[in-house]
Amino acid sequence: MNPLMEASHAGDTDGLYAATRENPNIFAEIDEIPFADTPLHASASKGHIPYSMEIMKLMPLFATKLNTDGFSPIHLALQNEHIQLAIRLVEKNNDLVRVKGREDITPLHYAVEKGNVELMARFLFVSPKSVEDVNVRNETALHIALRYEMFEAFEFLVGRLQLSYHEEACYLEKKILNWIDAEGNTILHIATFKKQLQLVRLLINCKVDINAKNVEGRTALDYVQDDNTIEIKDLLCSAGAVGGSSIPIIDYSALLLR
Repeated sequence: MNPLMEASHAGDTDGLYAATRENPNIFAEIDEIPFADTPLHASASKGHIPYSMEIMKLMPLFATKLNTDGFSPIHLALQNEHIQLAIRLVEKNNDLVRVKGREDITPLHYAVEKGNVELMARFLFVSPKSVEDVNVRNETALHIALRYEMFEAFEFLVGRLQLSYHEEACYLEKKILNWIDAEGNTILHIATFKKQLQLVRLLINCKVDINAKNVEGRTALDYVQDDNTIEIKDLLCSAGAVGGSSIPIIDYSALLLR
């Protein structure tokens, strides 16, 4: 291991500057490599806060650089549970909340996956529109919360959308609440499939699209055909839900010919 990386793993600031004195171009050489473990990756994975802040000052672009595993420094900090370091990195650069790593997972996605509501709140405070970001499965943070059964995190996200006061907030709320993943499922589909009565009620109160169809042509109501979901079925029906087979298929090609 070279002296710079040794210093980075140890969080040795004196070693950092000794290495740069020996080779003043060392940072530029690292930055020219498309995917590389930078000194910031090394220090972030170890949780060295002062050292990481020093690197951020010297080479801000290292903060968004992905290594050969597809992770940025903040991703590594979160994976190794160095939460305070992740917070400090975001305080230094708010845009890091939205940096996409492997499978397009953002730091917000990671916080949601772990159900860390406090961290989610911090991330959304500095970057409200990060809730729009999707991963390679076309999942929003809300889809991810349901997939990992982080229901408290899900309710927090919905509440946060409703309380947003920035410009375009109403548009964003409608867009996110009705977003479809790669299989065409809205969060109402998933909440229904997972038999989450409280969440289904919450979404109906948010006026989501009750009869959105997924790629299989199924609405949320199509997932409540057993006795264990009778309450959800009654709730959906009272809100005007119908099965996918009851919704006519629109021939858009015919409309275009008119």
